[in-house]
Amino acid sequence: KDTPEQEYIFSVSNFVDLAELKGKAYYKELEKAAEELFKPFKINQNGKDWDMVNWVRKCKYRHGTGTISFQIHEDILPLIKNLKKGNYLKYDLSNILRLRGEYSIRIYEMLKDVYNINARYGKSASEIYTIQYLRDAFNIPKSYRYHDIKRVILVSQENLLKYTDIKFD
Repeated sequence: KDTPEQEYIFSVSNFVDLAELKGKAYYKELEKAAEELFKPFKINQNGKDWDMVNWVRKCKYRHGTGTISFQIHEDILPLIKNLKKGNYLKYDLSNILRLRGEYSIRIYEMLKDVYNINARYGKSASEIYTIQYLRDAFNIPKSYRYHDIKRVILVSQENLLKYTDIKFD
């Protein structure tokens, strides 16, 4: 029943606890997390068509209240409302909150999806990706050379091993 005008509010202290942030650095981490919600992503429509949208249309932090609020983008709301009907990736949010590095969360989600699909059929999770596939899937800039992409992968590998329930070679 929620509408695009619906405002979702949560406590900054809950975010700090969940992300296990220490000291005053959480202000910057909170701001970075909010900025991530404004990064566009693609919704594939039929294999050829896609829409480019943001998760949220507005995000507000109010220091005096210790809260942050946001409004979900109107194009995303119907998708969220149908989460239980669809075949969507599910994982524990605490696995990604501590990840550092622009691509670590995306790699986590990609690998978690492979794991979940294979686990459903009693298979071991094994997948091989080409550099070109990763470049396309994550919209890695053309200016990134092989060593830049390798660094992205190695940082993600280290982050996933340290903070999540997924590891990869």
